[in-house]
Amino acid sequence: MHIIRCVATSETKLQITLKDPRSDFTFDLCQKGLNLGAVTVEHFWISQPTLVADTLAGSVYRSIIDRFWLMCVNDGEAEKKSNLEGYILMHVLPWMRPHSHGKVLAGGKLLLSAVDRAAKQVQADLGDSPRSISKLEFRDATYAILAGDSTELDDNEKALREKILGEIFGVLQLRGKGVSIIPAAVAVVEKYMKACRGARKDVRRVMDVLTYEAQTEFHRAYSAVWSHLIASLHAESAATRDFLSIWHTNQSEPSADPAHDFHLFHGKVFALHPCGSIFMKSSKCRKLLGDFLSAPEVAREEHSGYLRWALATVVRAYADIHGNRPKRRETISSAVVERKAKTGLPSISKKSARSSSEERPDEIFNEFAKKNMIICCDQVMRHVGHDLKSKNSMVATFGCKCGKSKTISISVHDLFAK
Repeated sequence: MHIIRCVATSETKLQITLKDPRSDFTFDLCQKGLNLGAVTVEHFWISQPTLVADTLAGSVYRSIIDRFWLMCVNDGEAEKKSNLEGYILMHVLPWMRPHSHGKVLAGGKLLLSAVDRAAKQVQADLGDSPRSISKLEFRDATYAILAGDSTELDDNEKALREKILGEIFGVLQLRGKGVSIIPAAVAVVEKYMKACRGARKDVRRVMDVLTYEAQTEFHRAYSAVWSHLIASLHAESAATRDFLSIWHTNQSEPSADPAHDFHLFHGKVFALHPCGSIFMKSSKCRKLLGDFLSAPEVAREEHSGYLRWALATVVRAYADIHGNRPKRRETISSAVVERKAKTGLPSISKKSARSSSEERPDEIFNEFAKKNMIICCDQVMRHVGHDLKSKNSMVATFGCKCGKSKTISISVHDLFAK
């Protein structure tokens, strides 16, 4: 275990390696003491920006998928249908609907100011006398917000969902034939994503649902990997171990039929949802969590009811804030308009532009690589550099983690094409 302490933020950076005869995986964790009222625990977490599923190249996102898959192999479940399909869905998630969270899973990011507003609302709603709710009451009270209308497809949409999934999972037939299955699956997703930009509302609806399902698969992998990370941390405090389990793993109870397992947070992990940020901002929520962690075993059930009530209050506050977020301004900075005009693109009106912020070159080229399947080692290659050839074209170089690079000519129009 490699440890680096940061005095300025009182955080500790450490590396944990999960060893395996087939392959070792090293994860960078952050650590900080967390006061929960009745008890203080050690909070370990993975930096959120490294978990963003916008690329697979050299990311923690990819490492979690690969470690999860290794766990499936070791458990003899690599050929299990649900694991194979989940593996593919996790890989194609970066190419799916980026803004579908609000339609299927209220999981979009919140600005810090929005988190503060929601936390203040939670403080007021909790009051001074805690209530206790059961697991079923919590699940039912939060279902519409956390799981949304993900299962409410009409018959035609259900048929379309099966058709799209059939094409995505159809790539499994290419295994052992010298064909990389992930790029083939991505190509299927890209085809339907293009249809989303047209008048096909049914395709958009179904792709929203599939994005939700792919997100849930990643949460399953994240939860499984964290179960191993928690064991590797060897935390001395039982409260710390319990807290990490609550925060980083899927809270579920098995049943005779795995399809009907009870999932408290609807297959999601608290640490990966904005509700977690709101919860930690509320002193009353932290206290109720501390009371639960410090309670003797005989009183745990009573305190867990109070904790579920606090979480349900957080979810409702999140829904209020998330549902009232201002829409993106349909403007663009004059600098972007001028630059694109100078490079030979047709003039862009401010009304038709998509963003109010200045794009960065890396983001533009990486998006181009993703859309045009510039892939090596089953990963999208990353922008390394570029040179202008003329007013309307350039040469761009993309690199892979393996060390290989690819240089291609790109027209300015193709680079900025939507």
